[in-house]
Amino acid sequence: MDIIILFGPPGVGKGTQATLLADKLGFKHLSTGELLREAIKHKTKLGKEVEEIISQGHLVPDALIAEIVEQFLAKHSTCEGFILDGFPRTVRQAEMLNKFLAIKQLGKVHIINLFAPEDELIARIHLRAKKEKRADDTGEAIHQRMRVYLQETLPVLDYYTGKCGLDSIDGVGDIKKIHKLILAALA
Repeated sequence: MDIIILFGPPGVGKGTQATLLADKLGFKHLSTGELLREAIKHKTKLGKEVEEIISQGHLVPDALIAEIVEQFLAKHSTCEGFILDGFPRTVRQAEMLNKFLAIKQLGKVHIINLFAPEDELIARIHLRAKKEKRADDTGEAIHQRMRVYLQETLPVLDYYTGKCGLDSIDGVGDIKKIHKLILAALA
């Protein structure tokens, strides 16, 4: 079983590409952000616990996110592979994931790092906010998410360097063309 981690800043297109990859490869797609937004929408215990954290642009605590991901991977353990979108977001989460994968003797990890200029990302997030009305896509929360990405998430790339396949792909341009570049990197 393979694990593909779609990595990159908010608004770079991880969700879009994850959906395309899941359809193409038959892998199970896990978007921690989508899972958390659904929990908030349905006012579950988890949703109530994380709503304020997310709306302010902060990261949900590592242990809680790792538990959610481990439950998802265990529940779908017969899948051919997984696409992780939005996880890991901290080095601690990456360490937790690697420990879980080693214990369960799951397959290799490949990271696709999507990148784009910050002004492009902010424009995309504003457009998405108008369409989807996401609480974490407004005002100061956008800038806070960018700061958190640079401070807490970007170091995850350094953590994985040399430990698994890692390819960086420009996230600006035609969605289908970006998808083809990702597939070529995974081949």
